[in-house]
Amino acid sequence: MEISKNNTVVFSCTPLMFRRVHTLCPNMLTLEYSHSDLIVRLSNEQEALIEITQGLLSNGLYELRMIGHSFPLQFSQSSPECVNWCKKLVFACFPDLTVCDVFAGSVLQPQ
Repeated sequence: MEISKNNTVVFSCTPLMFRRVHTLCPNMLTLEYSHSDLIVRLSNEQEALIEITQGLLSNGLYELRMIGHSFPLQFSQSSPECVNWCKKLVFACFPDLTVCDVFAGSVLQPQ
């Protein structure tokens, strides 16, 4: 996966896993879905959340490329919409990516 601006790659990574994060609903004492984290491997082999792009890229129009396709990306440091758009595209382009459910940092196991 690459993010480019003016045909120059400014960020690249490999999607590794989605974590579906759950929180405890205090009224009913049940777990409810909160959000999904996308874990990626950076070009330096470190792992991070895709939200790292909000600290690395400036506002503007970019091109997101993955699996031979390109998508427009209107990037904003102040809004999560661009990161959510990236997550949706990764989910659509990598249907076999591992997904796990977590609560309080622990992976939930079905019983």
